Amino acid sequence: AFEFPLHCKKLAQTGKYDVIVTAAAGGTGKLVVQMAKMAGARVLGLVSTEAKAEIAAAHGCDDTLIYRQPGQQGCEDFSGFARGWSRDGAGVSVVYDSIGKATAAASLASLRPRGTCVFFVRRAPLCPKGRQSWP
Repeated sequence: AFEFPLHCKKLAQTGKYDVIVTAAAGGTGKLVVQMAKMAGARVLGLVSTEAKAEIAAAHGCDDTLIYRQPGQQGCEDFSGFARGWSRDGAGVSVVYDSIGKATAAASLASLRPRGTCVFFVRRAPLCPKGRQSWP
């Protein structure tokens, strides 16, 4: 499931694409970062602390962004930064979001037209309250 969007984007855009990985210093995040780098992507890793930024960079992130400041509820809107970070300012090709509700809107807003957002969280981030998936 993680590899499919990278493969499709690689074929469609000849390997020139940008990827965001939320929680890039976590176990799954580090794996996704490495897979994206192997596929030729430029990777922006989103992390919550400076220490995690160092971990994400050590595992292949080209750049990191601390998206949650101490004492702040939720996550800031990182979509503006992500669009500016993308190669042409149109947004990124793929977002891998393992956080969910707190980052869902910014993840979707970070995408370029026809971009792909992969949510891999326990509960789908945009589902109505009380539902685990869309009907």
